[in-house]
Amino acid sequence: MAEFKNISNNIKCLREANSLTQSELAKTLKTSPQAISQYERGSRNPKPQMWEQLAWIFDVPVNYVKGYETKRISNIDVCDTSKVESEKEKEQIKQELADTLQEIDVLKKHINAIMNKLN
Repeated sequence: MAEFKNISNNIKCLREANSLTQSELAKTLKTSPQAISQYERGSRNPKPQMWEQLAWIFDVPVNYVKGYETKRISNIDVCDTSKVESEKEKEQIKQELADTLQEIDVLKKHINAIMNKLN
């Protein structure tokens, strides 16, 4: 059951980070809120197709949803910010997130330009 602990932490963290309730996520996935609750508690393991859907919804790799990878900013797992203590560290993380969002915007523009050329 140790493997499920990471799984449940990442699913719940990702759901909460996206401001979704268990019911909302369940509706999106066409499953029951009880199934989402079981995934988050670690008492049930999602099927392979569900892993893919969760990764797609949260825009992260399947291995991150499963807990096999971590998504880190300033060496802090984004689903475990309990270790962030100082205000300076919080500000550094905020700045890194802002920089990352700017990089994503630039990448989106490049991707859109490429797609327009292909059409």
